[in-house]
Amino acid sequence: MDRFSRKDGMISVFLILAFASMIGAMLMFVGAAINQAEQALCKEYIHLAGRSLLSEYHISLKERYSLFATDLDLHQQEHALTFYLTENFRKQHTLPLNLDALEMSLHEFSLGNIDVLEHQISEAAAYPPTYNRRETTENFQALPLETTGWGILPSKGHSGYSLNLTQLKEYFMGDATNPLNGSALFRLHYIQKYFNHNRRTTWIPNSHFQNEAEYILYGLPSDDGNLRRFQRDFTALRTLLNLAHIKSDPKKMKTLSVAASILTPGPKAIVTQLALAGIWAGFEANNDWKLLVDGKGVEPMKGEEHWALSFDSISTNREAGNYVSPRKESPVGYEKYLNVFLLLQNREIQLLRILDIIQINLCCITKSHFLIQECYTGFSYEITINGVEYVGTETY
Repeated sequence: MDRFSRKDGMISVFLILAFASMIGAMLMFVGAAINQAEQALCKEYIHLAGRSLLSEYHISLKERYSLFATDLDLHQQEHALTFYLTENFRKQHTLPLNLDALEMSLHEFSLGNIDVLEHQISEAAAYPPTYNRRETTENFQALPLETTGWGILPSKGHSGYSLNLTQLKEYFMGDATNPLNGSALFRLHYIQKYFNHNRRTTWIPNSHFQNEAEYILYGLPSDDGNLRRFQRDFTALRTLLNLAHIKSDPKKMKTLSVAASILTPGPKAIVTQLALAGIWAGFEANNDWKLLVDGKGVEPMKGEEHWALSFDSISTNREAGNYVSPRKESPVGYEKYLNVFLLLQNREIQLLRILDIIQINLCCITKSHFLIQECYTGFSYEITINGVEYVGTETY
């Protein structure tokens, strides 16, 4: 009997140990499941709080330019995110959650960063503009550039167009070696939808400049100045293209040869012929500009039917604004030439000047000291909850 009772005792001890091990394993699995559930719940609460924070976007910026960004500073965003998290923790009764620490970073998400802006532009370019739905011209107050911060614009007030006119000539002649990328087309599409230019038929309200696209090209503080710079570069471009046409036209070259022989007989006639070709091309270019600003078109690579001025007519004095129309009108007007200039413009300069106009106009719309670099399209965070650190980003 003692032997059997000893065996029963050993079995009981074994079963107790086995059962204790099972309970320990079960508690371990339950603890792991609770930890995973807690971390998943915390991640969702952080995401929900982040979306709630980003819902506080700058309304005028969204309505005028379809750009999503908040103008809350770092302290305000940290305070708002803390509020949303702690309120969610307080109202849920599933798991006890405590916010131990919260840090945020904004600088890499500033809308003043041209990479951030370009991403927003690519998103906005895919949708119709919203400014016509809520025109608020009565709220627009044009301000001096000194008030709007000319010296603190994203481009720092630097002017000039960095594009080589030879590159423009090659583009129109079909000899361009660098194909256009998708981002350049997105930027152009955005400019077409949200910025005015001198010949725009459907005017966009709430604009400090009338010639906004021309400002993006040249960055001068006056509409007239930017338009004159575009006229100068267009005329220079057309002179190059017109000269290429003259050289390819035997009839025109023969006319110039006869005139050069009369003016400077002998070997110098060749030099005179080229000089006369340049003069003729320049007069034709001036006529091209007059056609363009009157709403007519100018064929990029002209044939005889698109040529307006005879050689004899270049010495005729014409009143300003008068022009000679070619036999055949071209569909390539002001906006199409402007678009090519914009397509081939330096990316960084173009994006910075887009930011300039947005900042100036938002100052006038909101009547405040608006700075585009103080608008943010998201944030990164390091948050500690119940001793566990969570790192990530939230963006529009």
